[in-house]
Amino acid sequence: MPPDGGSAPSRHGQARAGGARRIPEDRKRPDRRNDRISRQRDHPGDAGRDGRPVTRPLQFHAIDVFTSSRLSGSPLAVVDAAGELSASQMRAIASEFGFPVTAFLRASRDPVNSAGLRVFTRSGEASFSAEAVIGVAVLLAETRAGEVLSRRGVVIALELGGEVYSCEVIRNSAGVSYAQFTLRRLPSREPRPLDPLVVAAALGLAAADIGFDWHAPCLCSLFSRFAFIPVGGRRALEKACPMRQSWPLVFGRDAGVCLYTADALAPESALHIRSFRVEEGEDCANGEALAAFAAAACAFESPQDGEHQMFIEQGHNVGRASRLTLGLGVQDGRLAEIRLGGQATPTMRGELKL
Repeated sequence: MPPDGGSAPSRHGQARAGGARRIPEDRKRPDRRNDRISRQRDHPGDAGRDGRPVTRPLQFHAIDVFTSSRLSGSPLAVVDAAGELSASQMRAIASEFGFPVTAFLRASRDPVNSAGLRVFTRSGEASFSAEAVIGVAVLLAETRAGEVLSRRGVVIALELGGEVYSCEVIRNSAGVSYAQFTLRRLPSREPRPLDPLVVAAALGLAAADIGFDWHAPCLCSLFSRFAFIPVGGRRALEKACPMRQSWPLVFGRDAGVCLYTADALAPESALHIRSFRVEEGEDCANGEALAAFAAAACAFESPQDGEHQMFIEQGHNVGRASRLTLGLGVQDGRLAEIRLGGQATPTMRGELKL
């Protein structure tokens, strides 16, 4: 700085009074604010996460599954005409809803079938969801064939994860619809036993709480792997709290945990259950667990040949009482068929604007 306190000349030009610097006209930056705003406004990437614009609102429905009463059971979101959405958009929408399961309806690959589905849970895309199959079957039956449904059953065929699920939907005199479908695959029970003492410690229970009748802890899998833990009564079931730190060592990192007891609330119910996933916490209802449980039911109950049906209670501990139906077909003393069913009640509908 000059000794008199004035402004030093800069390399861009002569100094101005007060130290402000003047930039020569030919060095001034062009004002591109309007251009920048226009580009952001018109850029197609702003319309969707994958860069494709969504030009119309998407219709959605909310349905409570495995219940005849609204605001109970397992909540399901269904987005209609979602064939143009990318996987990342579906994942973002599912996260926005925050429901256990969100289903996206698409055109079916085979025109004979009713619709195609993609299903997302809080963990990502799933290849199977009983909640989605049952809820969407009821929704399509009521919206596409409501008049027929009032007189007789309707069959809805849904494509999901490379399989086709044919659902029979019926409506009772109270106006509540029930859907049931048969699985083509059967579960397996792993030969590795689970030590009741170790299991009890991992659940915060006493060893005496584990097991009833012929039932013992076991691992079964179909679409997912679950540790099935029988407990002696509903009091022990409500007290149980799976400990996250011991979960991978006792049950396996990829396994869910399903506790069950014959001490059910309703006299017509066979079991009262609670199911957990290490990343998602406790379920309102879980059709995957129920499908895998069929292997344990046949192993410990030894049902006679023929058709059997069990009503299962779940969700009471999280304030979303659910009732699931498990059908077993037994032939030559072995499990030959599984049927899953439940009621579903639409609760909301609206538009998604992306």
